[in-house]
Amino acid sequence: MKKAKNFIFFVLFWIACCAVFGIVHDQITYTISEEYYTKFKFIQFYINNETNRFGVALVGLLSTWWMGLIIGIILGLVGLIQKNIKEMYQATLESLIIVFLITVLTELFGFLYAQMYLMHQGRDYFKSWYIPEDILNLKNYITVGMMHNFAYLGGFLGILFGIVWQITRKKILKSGKRYINT
Repeated sequence: MKKAKNFIFFVLFWIACCAVFGIVHDQITYTISEEYYTKFKFIQFYINNETNRFGVALVGLLSTWWMGLIIGIILGLVGLIQKNIKEMYQATLESLIIVFLITVLTELFGFLYAQMYLMHQGRDYFKSWYIPEDILNLKNYITVGMMHNFAYLGGFLGILFGIVWQITRKKILKSGKRYINT
């Protein structure tokens, strides 16, 4: 029963963490390209353009809370394999750090990919992408788009690494080898 309560707590905790991540992330990317929000995201989420920073925060929240649900359910279920509540708590918390770090690193890779490769492509290269005709700073718009896409990729990669970590951690503890955090 305690593990079930812990599972529910972690799912809600993950939703909150991802929502906060999305809000902060979008505040940062808004400084790179306001147009990404005013000409795409605000329209996508039916948000009034006049709301600016609050609207950006709302986009961040709406864009990421569901990722927290997915991550929380998957890693929370995997956490149930741990021996007791303390180990479940520790393994799930470590998975949070893993997912966060992989997400940020993958997003930075997306930024670098946009800066080093995509910035040098002409507008025709992006014909199949949703890019409004009246974008004034195409390079920044593309950069933010890549950062967003790579952040989601990082979240999914983080889930995989979080699963592997929790299973590996359990095997280490079961083998009786000394583990740093326990």
